[in-house]
Amino acid sequence: MTQDDVPRDGAGREIDFDQLMTWIIAGEIRGELEHFHGGGAVDPDNPGSEEGFISDPQMRALNIVIRHAVYEALTRMRAMDEGDDRAARLVQLQLAQVSDYMEPPGSEELERAYREVTGKGGARA
Repeated sequence: MTQDDVPRDGAGREIDFDQLMTWIIAGEIRGELEHFHGGGAVDPDNPGSEEGFISDPQMRALNIVIRHAVYEALTRMRAMDEGDDRAARLVQLQLAQVSDYMEPPGSEELERAYREVTGKGGARA
């Protein structure tokens, strides 16, 4: 895609930058949820079964909630960057909810936990 191209989603609709970012991030999350949804999936209550425990209707609902949450987070971060104090407070509230048991994004600890949970290597490019 060149800078002059208008971004479009897979349905052919024109999309703005926040929508583009939402589709990319939500798509990545959705792909990772396949570890728990499709064939060969990981069921923590039945390890080794290779059967998912998230049904198709549940997956659809999760996809809707994920897209909404990602778009809201991107919108909030953009508003914070533009000086919106309320958005900044909401971002700080989100960060305050990070606990010490949560592996930091991009860390080797997270990659190790990812391999343990999914049985697969990380997807780093």
